[in-house]
Amino acid sequence: PLTGAEKLAAFKADAQARSRAAQAAGVLDVTPPQLNRFAVVGDVDAQGALPMLNVDLGISDDLAGVQSFALTLRGPSGQIVQRIGILASGQKTFDARIGAGAVGFTDGPAFSRFSEPGVWTVDSLWIYDPAYNGAGYDTAALSALGRTSFMVSNSKGYDVTPPTLVSG
Repeated sequence: PLTGAEKLAAFKADAQARSRAAQAAGVLDVTPPQLNRFAVVGDVDAQGALPMLNVDLGISDDLAGVQSFALTLRGPSGQIVQRIGILASGQKTFDARIGAGAVGFTDGPAFSRFSEPGVWTVDSLWIYDPAYNGAGYDTAALSALGRTSFMVSNSKGYDVTPPTLVSG
């Protein structure tokens, strides 16, 4: 599997190639993708076999297609967890229920057996096309489309304390 840095490098190379092809064809994409639908569905059991957050997304782009999105989640203590989903290049529309923690999200699961219990909130969502056009949505904008908060249950303890460097 590719690392996060390798995926970002591949994304940039693909976007640059698409931009060069669009310029050569006399077409330039300057419009970011549009978020048409958003809602958090259900809650998260941190002790479950695959704890994940389900999100309904509807994204479209007029020219280059939908490339990726970045979903930022805020825990009850203010802890931020971000996961980036990479979509197929050039998809004009992305209309699906995705699972943060499921295959397709990079850098591992968003939730684990050590996740903090309580009410979590979707802090922001950024969506991009291959031409580097992006659109960002904060909690207020996302709330206008659907549910942005959800409960994480965890009956066996949790960890919100960062590691400390003891020597080095």
